[in-house]
Amino acid sequence: MDERKMLIEIAGEKALVRLLWDEAPQICKALWESMPLESTVHHAKLCNHEFMAQLELEAPAENFAPVRVGDLGWWARMQTLNLWYDTPGPNGPLGPTCRFGVVETNMEGRRRKVATKTYAEAKGLLEKEINAMWLKKPRDVSNLSKVLGAFEQSGSVKIYADAEVRGVSDALTRLRVIHQSGAVDTVTMSKVAGGVLAAYAEQWPRYYRFEDSSKVIGEVAECLKTPLKSAAELDEILKLAIRYVYRLCFWIDTEIPWKAVTDLFR
Repeated sequence: MDERKMLIEIAGEKALVRLLWDEAPQICKALWESMPLESTVHHAKLCNHEFMAQLELEAPAENFAPVRVGDLGWWARMQTLNLWYDTPGPNGPLGPTCRFGVVETNMEGRRRKVATKTYAEAKGLLEKEINAMWLKKPRDVSNLSKVLGAFEQSGSVKIYADAEVRGVSDALTRLRVIHQSGAVDTVTMSKVAGGVLAAYAEQWPRYYRFEDSSKVIGEVAECLKTPLKSAAELDEILKLAIRYVYRLCFWIDTEIPWKAVTDLFR
């Protein structure tokens, strides 16, 4: 029986993982031979109580099983490692998972990493990121050229990303207008807006390999889902979030070869 284990670290919190060599030998072997591995970690709000990290790793799908607290799973199609730090909620996981490991120590540390952002922290984060994007192209946008769609080209990916980010800004703008009208109470609107941002924070790394922007809107989503109770604070966060997303959209737009696209319809 192979008893080799691995150590994982998330934001300074370390934990020992028992690898399931007998149940998922191919995933464990691929991981072991590729260590050390490093990636950005995201909180998967749609699937509840789950961390996700994309890895440059090729491993097959095997050992599909229901997950429990402390389990590590592998999503082969998206090269994504999953870690459940608490009882999976009603929305997730989305079916059986390729289970390959179990956290043996410091589950409390995993849970500490999902503490919600305060209003001041979310506001400060958005202001910082908006200012940083004023004259400097975001790394996520620069990396879009490396994300290939059909026929090994990135043009369609950029166009889809542009449309989706515009959709987020439009959705947030409409939510802000509804909130300002007083038709929906602040707590409810804060939860709704948080849910919208959380959904995109989980989706963007998969489709566009957006790491930095997904982290930003994910942390803002945590603040909104707390939820906020002050109408003025919610309006300020929505205003800043709209500005942040619009600025991201501006930079994506500069990556699209619009002349070539236009020439196709002449």
